Amino acid sequence: MAALSGRAAVPKIQPTATIVSLTDFVLGFSLGSYLIWSFIVSSGQAEFALLSELVLAVNGGLALTGLLISMGRGFPLFTVFFLFNLIFHGIAPLQQIAEKTSPIFNDTDILLEASLLCVPFTIAGLIAVVQRAPAPLRPVASPRFLSGSLLRFRPRSTLVLFVVAAAITAALLVYYLPVLLTNRQALSDQLADDASKTGVIVLNGFLSPFVLAAALIGLVINYRWSSDLGTAAFGVLAVAAVLVNNPLIHARYQSSALLGFMLLSIFGWRRSRLLVYVVLAAISVSPIFNSIFRYNSYKVDQRTLQNFFAHMDYDALNILCYTLVWVREQGISFGANLFGALLFFVPRSVWSDKGEHPTLTMFSYLKEYQGYGTDNLSSPPPVEGYFAFGLLGALIFPLLVVATLDWLERRATVSEEFSPWQLIVCMSAMLALIVLRGPFQVGFSEIVLHSLAIVAVALLISKGASANALRRRHRASTQAAPNYDSSKHRLNLLP
Repeated sequence: MAALSGRAAVPKIQPTATIVSLTDFVLGFSLGSYLIWSFIVSSGQAEFALLSELVLAVNGGLALTGLLISMGRGFPLFTVFFLFNLIFHGIAPLQQIAEKTSPIFNDTDILLEASLLCVPFTIAGLIAVVQRAPAPLRPVASPRFLSGSLLRFRPRSTLVLFVVAAAITAALLVYYLPVLLTNRQALSDQLADDASKTGVIVLNGFLSPFVLAAALIGLVINYRWSSDLGTAAFGVLAVAAVLVNNPLIHARYQSSALLGFMLLSIFGWRRSRLLVYVVLAAISVSPIFNSIFRYNSYKVDQRTLQNFFAHMDYDALNILCYTLVWVREQGISFGANLFGALLFFVPRSVWSDKGEHPTLTMFSYLKEYQGYGTDNLSSPPPVEGYFAFGLLGALIFPLLVVATLDWLERRATVSEEFSPWQLIVCMSAMLALIVLRGPFQVGFSEIVLHSLAIVAVALLISKGASANALRRRHRASTQAAPNYDSSKHRLNLLP
């Protein structure tokens, strides 16, 4: 385990290299076979959409290629990116077309246009991972605050962090106690009664992840410096933080984000294969969570392998189809949905005309033609871009998303081990799924707030180190300076 092995030291950065293991080959073969099977079934049951199905199969093949490259090179954000495109813009729409889950699929022109718009998104990701230069052997000289390793701090520097995190954890435990071991609906009802929408965002996006990040980072630092007392204290805090963030009451993307953070921060931020296994395992048990842990009343959610993704949780393509129709009939939003997402921290009580995400804006339309009873629907970057600025937006906005993921990984690559930048990538890896799945307003705010939680942890550790340094300087100056006798207004050299 990378983060827990050895004494506190900052090793060299390992160069990036593509390594395809036997496990990768088996995984790639299995996913590729599943993609081909889905295409064969879909083309046999919906011959009218053969051209669209072929485009989706090709797009899935490109995504699978990118997935194998990203896993081999240790690119966690792009591993999630290509896994998303493989499922949401490849396998899932093929199964949905075969099952005829949406009436919009009968419009072959709209279906083909939507399918084609998925391809540039995948190709942009492929270009980003293929052209990236190998990582340097060493991190940049004189790293800045976010690039420097937190392992350089000694255990006594984590005291301030422990006090703050313990107080917040205790408060959250008290608040969550009535619903701590129930389900997400119970927590949602409690939050609706007790907190504003802004308060809920801060609670779920910053405070809850902060206590887990603080506990885990403090635990790693104390363990690496062989502090038994600190390790035990942060270990207890970590257990309490996990209880606060338990997946029974929190949304799946929040729980998966924190699970991914724990795995990558402990085993190494480049261990992107872990993310694939986590996502696939989560997908395989998702029907159980949908039927047991989500509502007060249980529901049966049974699916076969052939139609597993013919489900509203993976409705990216048909939402894109409806978006194409909506924009033709109603016009573009001129970026209102994107500006509303970027300025998520501005309350609607202050900004009454703040833009909504696409599926909420189109909800009455989707409810009439698709029968949806919720606006918690997919709106991936092509949807957000097309809704904002039409075809140009559908091509440019996904490129900006790819560029941002690439920028984050590059920052982590040239940073020291266990630096805030690397921990931000660890925290953002699974959250990238909600950015890709949409709505962007949710995904962007979650990544920003979760990243701020990491920065807050680093600031508290730095504050603790500064306080220790100040005490040492004061102690040294007190011991070295002669005593001052104020009654005689002269230096008293008595001991």
